[in-house]
Amino acid sequence: MDKMEALELSPIQHTTLDIYRFCVETSLGYTDYISLSDEDIEIDKEKTIFGLN
Repeated sequence: MDKMEALELSPIQHTTLDIYRFCVETSLGYTDYISLSDEDIEIDKEKTIFGLN
């Protein structure tokens, strides 16, 4: 992941990388990711994801 973060990416590529990292860190597939809504994600005060409803 560090090597990917070090790459010079276009804004769309950076967004794609962010989505990929989110899916990897939460063990979600892309199809699950696209079906998420704001109500499905809980973030603690340190801005880390700690649960999905």
